Amino acid sequence: MGMRIGILFPPFFKITEDSHKLYGGLEIRTRELALRLRDDGHEVIVFAPEGSRLPGIEIISNHPIWNQAQKITPYDLEKRQVIDNFDVLKSCDFVIDDTHFKYFHYLKILAHRTGEEFPGTLFSWDFAPSIDSFPHDVPFTIIGVSKYIMSQLRAKDPKGIHRFRYAYPFVARLYEDYEISEGERKTYLFLARFSTVKGPQFIVSLANDFPSCNFIMAGDVLFTQEPQVAQACIEAAEELDNLEVYFNVNWKKKIELLSRCSGVIAPHIWAEPFGLQMTESLMFGKPVLASSLGGAPEIVNKYTGLLVQPTRDFYHDLKVNFKAFMKKRFDPKRCRERALSLDFNREGYKIYLEEIQRN
Repeated sequence: MGMRIGILFPPFFKITEDSHKLYGGLEIRTRELALRLRDDGHEVIVFAPEGSRLPGIEIISNHPIWNQAQKITPYDLEKRQVIDNFDVLKSCDFVIDDTHFKYFHYLKILAHRTGEEFPGTLFSWDFAPSIDSFPHDVPFTIIGVSKYIMSQLRAKDPKGIHRFRYAYPFVARLYEDYEISEGERKTYLFLARFSTVKGPQFIVSLANDFPSCNFIMAGDVLFTQEPQVAQACIEAAEELDNLEVYFNVNWKKKIELLSRCSGVIAPHIWAEPFGLQMTESLMFGKPVLASSLGGAPEIVNKYTGLLVQPTRDFYHDLKVNFKAFMKKRFDPKRCRERALSLDFNREGYKIYLEEIQRN
């Protein structure tokens, strides 16, 4: 028998059938989760920003997409989303909180303390900074987007009261129509936000130090809050013949660049919760050179790329590993097999179903 399942979605983007063409891992996974639950006969209600729509799914949209010009924080917008729709949320059999700031858990804690009935709740967790808001006195089921995030959350649970699982958010079927391709020799792609934590500054340095290689930088500048980083990259591209820079590319352009390159470089200096661009690269049969931080070691192994250990002289080590990366041969089929092993529909969706049915 189908259940009535509510899904709380972050305020940064609308959710649509084409969300996978525009946004990152969390948004893609939420879309896939909603559609799979619908196909399994559940009544699904998604609480998302204005303009959101999915076929056969009720969308409740009573707040705009957040932007930096608004006089409200993303946290307060998520809070408003919950409070304004509290009666609908309470009418659900189960609620999946897929947001960043997890306001819903505060209300569940209050209900627990007063003995009030409350729907079963599951938290998807992919946003590392919000770990500090982790609840301590009421048990929850929490699904992290990687073993790394799961272990970080588990460390916040000294009483051992929570239930932890992980489910990778990569949706392989979105890429299965695209063939593995060799790409252009010595052409390397950076596919991430233009923010210092993602490491675009290191790509510029590599372009300077390896003039015989070609480097392509593509990614969004929507939420970087670091306009000087994007400006520095575009200025470097004006000076260097072997560096191309693209901002906010569409799906077609991203697929073209993934097909064109011979590998992806992900020199992030913060712990990526997962790393969508790495799985995208592997799906196209391309190896990955990445920082050994966050979820990257769960994606990249010795058969699919190289990992750079975080050290004080990170760029020196990146250069050394890049030289080895250029010389080493990786099996494209093995790269794709690795990406497929991280597919949400292989194991992740089953984990969500198991936790919903435990309620």
